[in-house]
Amino acid sequence: MRQYPGHTPVARDGVYNTMCSAVYGSASVGGVAAGALFWQLLEQGMDNFRYGYEIILNQDTSVANIISNQSQKLSTL
Repeated sequence: MRQYPGHTPVARDGVYNTMCSAVYGSASVGGVAAGALFWQLLEQGMDNFRYGYEIILNQDTSVANIISNQSQKLSTL
C-alpha cells in the first residue's frame, strides 16, 4: 500500500473540503455539480480492498465530519 509523497490526512482533507465547496457552490446556483463520489469509501472489515487511500469512516473521523457537514449544507438547498 504505497502512497504518494506528501499524502497526509491534512492534505487529503484539504482536497475534500475544496471539492465539497465547489459542489456546494454549483448546487446552490442550480449548476451541474450537485453531488460527489468518494472513491474507496469502505466499511470496517473490508481489508482486502485496502490500497492506502481508502476511507473508513469510523477510523477517518475528519472525513466523516466533512461528509456530514456537506450533507447538512446540501440539505438546506
